[in-house]
Amino acid sequence: LSERFSPNDVITLLNQFFAIIAKATNHHQGIINHFGGDSVLAVSGAPIVRSSVEALRQAIFTALEIRWGIAELNAGRISNGEAPLRYGVGINSGSVIAGNIGTQDRFHYTVIGDVVNVAARLQGISRQFPRTPLLIPETALESVDPDGSLFDIQHLGEFRLKGKENPVSTYAIVGSRSKILRDFSAFDEIPYPRSVALLACYLYCKGYSVSAIAETLQLANLTVARCIEIAAENLGEVGSVLVNEKGLPEDLLYRLQSDSV
Repeated sequence: LSERFSPNDVITLLNQFFAIIAKATNHHQGIINHFGGDSVLAVSGAPIVRSSVEALRQAIFTALEIRWGIAELNAGRISNGEAPLRYGVGINSGSVIAGNIGTQDRFHYTVIGDVVNVAARLQGISRQFPRTPLLIPETALESVDPDGSLFDIQHLGEFRLKGKENPVSTYAIVGSRSKILRDFSAFDEIPYPRSVALLACYLYCKGYSVSAIAETLQLANLTVARCIEIAAENLGEVGSVLVNEKGLPEDLLYRLQSDSV
């Protein structure tokens, strides 16, 4: 984009992008370690120490919130005739060295280790999976969700990552399985995780068209339209999740009852 946009336009766009990431990171008690061009290193378990399982869980929730925020940003960009932003997230957990690095007169706090390298490499290959851009190695996933009750996941395969001798079995985090979503049945007939259907409905309630939502989520128009129809038929159940879990203003639910789909 920097080849075609003015520096001011690039900075404006990057700041919108970074604001979404910073808000999600802060919401889940992580820290932004540093910004690097168009990338971010966010840390969940240092310098504030918490259990590795809790730190990883919050890191995944951060990534899921980032996905919702960027989806809304992209729906707006598509509606304005602009290209959507494609992004990826690499998530990992384990032991690192955390502390100041640099010289006596110039240093900064950071985290260093193989765990960080793997997260960065996963972020690098995430561009191959634009519909499921939140990547995590199997070893980390097993430590946080051994019985598969917390997150909707998709196995992507094994990848040879730079600096690793053995292939890394990799999964995509597709959505959350909070208790309210585990008890949620409205979208059982949709061949996508409920969180994806909910995101489509959320964007529709925020005023975006079916076509803009479909392009944002890389789904068929008919799939998005069916999600909205099902939501209208189950307004109480869907509306409760969108309002109570996703923070949608209640007065925007009326769009689900319109006949514009």
